[in-house]
Amino acid sequence: MLSQTVYDQLNADCGGMTTIGNEDIYKDYRVRGYEYGPKFRGIVDFSTDFKRHSYGSVRWAGHMIAYLDSLLQMGGPVVPVKELIVPVVFSYLKIDPNVLFKEIDANNISSSEVAPEVEVGELLADSSAAAHVEEELENEELAEMRSKMQAITGEAEHVKNADAVLRSYCSVDQMAIVAPGVEIHNVTGASIGRKVHPAPVTVEGHQFVAHFEEVANENLLHQEEVNNGSERAAELAQYETLCRWEYGQLRKHFGLQSTEEEISEPEKTLKERFLGAKEGTNVLLKVLTTAVAELVDENNNNTNTNSSEEKEPTLISTSEKEQLQQLNSHLKAVCLKLATGGTESSSSSVETPPSSTDELDPIQAALVRSYLHADLTASTGAEERLIRPLVDLVAENFVPAKELTVLQLATEPQLPLALKVDRYLATSTIFKLNIDYNLVHLKGTNSTVTTTTTTTTTTSAEAASSEQMPYNFTSTAVEQWPPVTEDQQQLQLKAQPHLAVIVDDPVAAGNQKKGSFFDLEDGQFWSTLAGSTTLTASGFALVLLRTSLAPIERQLYEALFEDSEVPTDEELKRRAETVKAQAALQHFLPVGSKASHGHLALIFRFSPIDPQQPAPVFSTVVFEGDEQRWLETVQAKLRAVNGDAEEGDEPAKQDQESKKEKSTEEAAAAVEQQIVWLLADQATLPGALGFFNCLRKEPGGRQFRLLFNLDQDPNAEDALRLFNRYSVHLTKLDLAVNVFKSGTFGSYRHLTRNLLTAAKLTTEYHLNIGALNSNRNDLGSLALVDSTGERQIGHLPVKGGLMANVPTRERKYAVYSSALNFRDVMLASGRLFPPVQLLTQNCMIGTEFAGRDLETGERVFGIHHGGAFATDLHQLPLYVRPIPPGWSYDDAVGAVTVYFTVWYGLLYKARLERGSTVLIHSAAGGVGQAALHVAKAYDCTIFATAGSPEKRAWLAEHFGLPENHIFSSRDTVFEREIRERTAGAGVKYIVNSLIGEQLDASLRLMADNGHFIELAKAEMQNNKRIGTFAFLRNLSYHGVAIEQQIFKETHRVGEFYDWMLANCEVGREDAAVKPITAHVFSAENAVTAFRFMTTGKHKGKIVIRFREEEEEKTASSTIAPAVPRLAQTRTYFDPYATYIVVGGCGGVGIELAHWLVKKGAKRIVLTTRSKTRTPYQALSLGTLAITGSVFQFFTNELAYYSEDLSTEEGVRALIRHVQTEFGPVGGVFHLAVSLADGLLNGMKYAEGWRRTVDSKATLAVHLDAVSRELCPSLPYFVCLSSVSAGRGNVGQTNYGYANSVLERIVERRRADGLHGLAVQYGPIGDVGLLSELDATGGSGVQAFASVQLQRIISCLEVLNRAMASDHPVVSSLVFAERSGGAGSGAGAGGTSEGMLHHLWSALGVDPETLPDHVTLGELGMESMFGEFAQF
Repeated sequence: MLSQTVYDQLNADCGGMTTIGNEDIYKDYRVRGYEYGPKFRGIVDFSTDFKRHSYGSVRWAGHMIAYLDSLLQMGGPVVPVKELIVPVVFSYLKIDPNVLFKEIDANNISSSEVAPEVEVGELLADSSAAAHVEEELENEELAEMRSKMQAITGEAEHVKNADAVLRSYCSVDQMAIVAPGVEIHNVTGASIGRKVHPAPVTVEGHQFVAHFEEVANENLLHQEEVNNGSERAAELAQYETLCRWEYGQLRKHFGLQSTEEEISEPEKTLKERFLGAKEGTNVLLKVLTTAVAELVDENNNNTNTNSSEEKEPTLISTSEKEQLQQLNSHLKAVCLKLATGGTESSSSSVETPPSSTDELDPIQAALVRSYLHADLTASTGAEERLIRPLVDLVAENFVPAKELTVLQLATEPQLPLALKVDRYLATSTIFKLNIDYNLVHLKGTNSTVTTTTTTTTTTSAEAASSEQMPYNFTSTAVEQWPPVTEDQQQLQLKAQPHLAVIVDDPVAAGNQKKGSFFDLEDGQFWSTLAGSTTLTASGFALVLLRTSLAPIERQLYEALFEDSEVPTDEELKRRAETVKAQAALQHFLPVGSKASHGHLALIFRFSPIDPQQPAPVFSTVVFEGDEQRWLETVQAKLRAVNGDAEEGDEPAKQDQESKKEKSTEEAAAAVEQQIVWLLADQATLPGALGFFNCLRKEPGGRQFRLLFNLDQDPNAEDALRLFNRYSVHLTKLDLAVNVFKSGTFGSYRHLTRNLLTAAKLTTEYHLNIGALNSNRNDLGSLALVDSTGERQIGHLPVKGGLMANVPTRERKYAVYSSALNFRDVMLASGRLFPPVQLLTQNCMIGTEFAGRDLETGERVFGIHHGGAFATDLHQLPLYVRPIPPGWSYDDAVGAVTVYFTVWYGLLYKARLERGSTVLIHSAAGGVGQAALHVAKAYDCTIFATAGSPEKRAWLAEHFGLPENHIFSSRDTVFEREIRERTAGAGVKYIVNSLIGEQLDASLRLMADNGHFIELAKAEMQNNKRIGTFAFLRNLSYHGVAIEQQIFKETHRVGEFYDWMLANCEVGREDAAVKPITAHVFSAENAVTAFRFMTTGKHKGKIVIRFREEEEEKTASSTIAPAVPRLAQTRTYFDPYATYIVVGGCGGVGIELAHWLVKKGAKRIVLTTRSKTRTPYQALSLGTLAITGSVFQFFTNELAYYSEDLSTEEGVRALIRHVQTEFGPVGGVFHLAVSLADGLLNGMKYAEGWRRTVDSKATLAVHLDAVSRELCPSLPYFVCLSSVSAGRGNVGQTNYGYANSVLERIVERRRADGLHGLAVQYGPIGDVGLLSELDATGGSGVQAFASVQLQRIISCLEVLNRAMASDHPVVSSLVFAERSGGAGSGAGAGGTSEGMLHHLWSALGVDPETLPDHVTLGELGMESMFGEFAQF
């Protein structure tokens, strides 16, 4: 047999027991989310059979709390779900200090490093000595106990310093832990939210973007982007319309007619939405609404007319010109007040507000312009899609520079834009990139803001966005161009700028003297920028222009800046052409442009002509069918530019000899002029992009250029012909990366993708918790989630609810209504701990539904195990029944669990007798009303409580209860009153949902032979203690938790339904089952429904409606779809399909297997060459493979496959074997790799290049080809790529190439309508050896990297969302917080040095002879990550 189950293999390897050590134990705990410090890592070793027994050695180090905590940890490693579970309840804890300290003395490891073996029977016998505590002790023994207990607190040093290892035993099925002198029984755990990252995860798509785009939001690769672009356009149109309407209202106040056609008043909610948007994006609207509001207030204060009469405006002149002047003056005053933070003169430079004839002075004008620039209409020019591809182009061409200097020129500081550019540059690489950012702006345009280098100023809007400027920013105010500082000195920067960011001001363009200090249309500006002291040679200039103004913008600019000629749209477009022409005259070559919504971003490259410099020498490397020859040619070129040569490399030797004859400077210049062009086609070198990204970071790599041809048309030109055709253009621009696709040049860019809240419009969705974040303890995390493709698991009615891996004969139902229970609210808010079996479910909330059977059209209602707040669901017919005649969907869904609770507790358990006395707490609620109906049907004397006078009055009216039988549930007065009315006998049946004093009072109120039906889950979960003396009166206490019984005692479900349907006849006054009062909410307002329940104001049930009920109450084959709504995307796995994890026994593969099971998969095949190699692997996989025998709900099937997969036939054999042995393939996850890192010039073809490329890329090619053939409808095809491919990494050209091949494969699959996903992960911190080597928790990695270690839970959450998206390539990184100072670089201490030593070794370099030309930033962080993460 080719495959072997994990169960069989583990038993064969471990003899039925698996033993792991301290490091592996706490590695597993770290993955689960625990962060134990050294004192709490007390488990020395641990052995388990995963079924019943676990043994271990626990260290005593003088701390009782740490020791007990370590004992409780004994139950953790065998919990099958990778959740953060903490003990919350145990039935009892016994400690016998005599026995405990005797064992500590006997097992002190100062003399013996190994604790003696102790049999389980001996442990139990020793622990039974805890009973000695109950015996009478002699005074001597008491004194000894006190002495030793004092030692626990540190008062007795000889015991505090003891270091002993004690054996312990954990019973898996009995949930008991026993150690010498300690017993802990019936431990119950609860899942809590795991901490993910202090910094957010950056999720980005990686896609081709053309350098030149006329409309940046169109012609996008993904439909989501197209939707976002159209939504942005619609949002702008709505905003502009709203502003225009407000401006029209303002004009009416001054007696002026509207300047355009009448606009109908927008919806109030639209105005509220925009006014409630992020501060600074609604500037125009805020100005206009404030201006209108101030006039309305003034009119209300000044007028004496009746409020019912229409008020005439008070600011009216006889002349229309004067009216317009008054309006403009009012607008100026309002703008100035808002721009300065709400007061007319918050800045010392701002004088009194302008009068009706005053103009804004230059400082005031600059303040107002700066304020308006943050508006939605103007800030579009700084959107990521517009400027980031151009900024990334700059970063891409200065690799591997460690420092970049940026000069930003604008009328005002434009800090928000600067922060974006700075961030885009910093995140373009995984290594630390120092950026010196210089803001140069017009003098007097700002209010004071403190920086680390100077004290400068910014507008109030910008000041609000950042308390202080970043450490690497410098701000300088100037009055003219060329820039001259206040002391009349030429502006001096630390270095010549690599990038100049130039922000044009459309208003300043009309009045240069008052508006700006530079003129883009003036050739002198460009000649100065091109000077030797300004932009560096081959530097870039990013120019942001306006090509049109929104109508409302133009109206306000003309009103506010009357002396300025606001240019027309035609003039703005002509201005853009003039700017291009003037730039070209000074050798600024256009290399890219983006346009969107009246904004234009241009990027120029400064390419001066220096006759004294020799012309560059170009050479090309073309793939000619022999990969090894191609690689060796590239290596020879690399050695040539580095001045190295090997034996037999004659061209490199000759070049090296010629360099020796020149001076050092001449040699360096000669190297700079050697440009090597790599010409690659996707068909022959699909991984060229990843290869090149890594090559550029190696010594000599900056002399290489890439032309990568992505056109797939067989008739299209290949890369060599393209180069010959465009060589003049390509060599003149000299761009590092040139990707040719669909007839245009561009490159691959990372663009932010909000996958963690990505949503789609769908008619299949459900309500879930923890939808917006990983913490399930907040009602704010409730959200609608897409259910498309979900296959909910029903419980097979065998072995007490076993979810076996076989079909369960479920049926699908269309949900019309679902009912909310307080249990759902408690689960969503974290106040109720979910049972362990629920942790494997996709959704834990929602247990009752009503709708139609999709096969028969019959109207039905039923119970579900979680997930009933949905448009559709699957369930076993056992739990479903026809809706009673005359009942609506809302009636039926509101009756299920409340009547099941009453039937189970009051009738089945307590055996309610006719004519008895009954006390029903919270009687106005759902269960309370059901109990009232049943008690009335049984002719009982009823007492009731409710929380408010309104509810008590309602009970009296609707149920006919005497007012003196209804009491408040907020106090304990009911106890005295009911005793009086029962002559002291009390009540025989009490249905309780109260807690605290009211619960105690209710218990005291029970009559002899009484029955107490407890529904208060919070008190049960908190393990509330009750006195047992009263039970001498033959009392019965019944705890009711029907969500457990429904799926454990399945035969009770049928009994309940029979009773319910027999007692629900409509029109029968004595019917025990009647509809419950309901409050109905739409699915759109589901979160509101949850919050409403927490107020306690509702009566009866709260129902969430997903479809409207039809008039026809009979079976119908026509079922209307649910209302389409936006729902978050999620990934689901079919329990009846098989998932193949290639390379599944590595650190990430093991966690992926756990995640697959949690998301619904029940069959997993792990391909591996060596099966489980470590105890950690055996432990992690054993919890999945074996624990189903104990936790029946967790049954699943795991198998190994260890045959050769290096050929296409080997992969075909794997797929056919899985299909034959296990069933259809539901997904393929490719994690395999064999790394062989090293600098390219020393890499061997077979041992280095092919070893990595075959394990990653060649295998992916085979998986793609075979899956297309044997499973063409494969739901998931997922490859784990690396940051090395997307951002490059030294020493990993082979790995970068291989991962880039994966990315081109998944892109092709998406283009062909198949699923394909590659995720570029960065370093993962809690799996793999990287987490062990970097014991600092990531600070060692951050010593030389710009990224933090990402936790595996975060990686899997990104994978969850990415798999449900339409993006073929996604990047996931956690960027570290940037900081300045001398210590922010390489870091100090042994940890960093140890890591660096290892990194050099991984790269094949002698750590003792570090190369002088390779800096710390060029080290291969990813090489270590890739080696140890075991992809």
